[in-house]
Amino acid sequence: MKHKTLRVFYICLLLFFAACLSVNQGTVLYAQTHVDQGTVLYAQNEALVLGDDIQLPVCPSTTGAGVESGHEFRSFSGYTICYREEYEQPEWAAYTLTAEKLVKNASREDNFRPDPKISTGSASLADYKGSGYDRGHLAPAADFAYSEEAMSDSFYLSNMSPQNGSFNRGIWAKLEAAVRDWAGETLITYVVTGPVLEKPASGYGFIGANEISVPEYYYKALLFVYEDGAVAAAGGTSGAADSAKTPAALTTAGASAETLISATTSDGQQVWLFATGYLLPNEKGSADLASFTVSIDDVESRTGLDFFSLLPDVYEDALEAAR
Repeated sequence: MKHKTLRVFYICLLLFFAACLSVNQGTVLYAQTHVDQGTVLYAQNEALVLGDDIQLPVCPSTTGAGVESGHEFRSFSGYTICYREEYEQPEWAAYTLTAEKLVKNASREDNFRPDPKISTGSASLADYKGSGYDRGHLAPAADFAYSEEAMSDSFYLSNMSPQNGSFNRGIWAKLEAAVRDWAGETLITYVVTGPVLEKPASGYGFIGANEISVPEYYYKALLFVYEDGAVAAAGGTSGAADSAKTPAALTTAGASAETLISATTSDGQQVWLFATGYLLPNEKGSADLASFTVSIDDVESRTGLDFFSLLPDVYEDALEAAR
């Protein structure tokens, strides 16, 4: 009995030291740092790393499946896509926006052209000619006006999807312009956008000899990172700046400042995070943008994609559930 008691004691002691060691090695701890009107903001002892790849969902071709999976990963100057051969268009296009990227240095030239680097062949100009649909940008040209190369790259047909003309030049263009305005208030904005491909290609109408699927809905998944002191956060301003205000992205989405999430970056900078999604039908729309607002979780449910998965779970879960 004595030996059994000692064994239990030593096991408990080992478990205690193991737990202490795991904390010292950087195990994520969650702490409630602010409670206001029932909203909890989270912090952790592991710093947030704001890399250029946070916005990239998984593209199966990067996990060993290759082109045979029907997915193809393709990087351009300024953005990245995951191309779906079955639908002859990307399922997502992803990129970042910063204040520097919002400075216009290039003009639009409308040099639409096939993409020679899509191994199975991209859509062609003939596919769209006379189809009644616009060659709708997924990564919009105006977001790449900071560089002639990036602007030109945005006109590859691998970045296009058949869009109703009134939609493309109406509510979709309005949302694209709004994202640029919202990004002007941020340290960095992460954008993922694309068609909702929730059915087999045979379930959609198509255009052209290459049978380009005509999507019924499009989405945007957006993650905004704000500098401390630049925005009004829950319980007052996040810093001492008199100019602090509720970000326009929150106002448009109908969200309050209480949805901002506090975080500390790897270089010790205090920042605030906000994420939101948009789902829009491929048709003429006149409603306010707020009426198309959904959570990131909602977009993931419709698309089957996992957005911002490189964020620590404590941030990702809270951000993606918010509306």
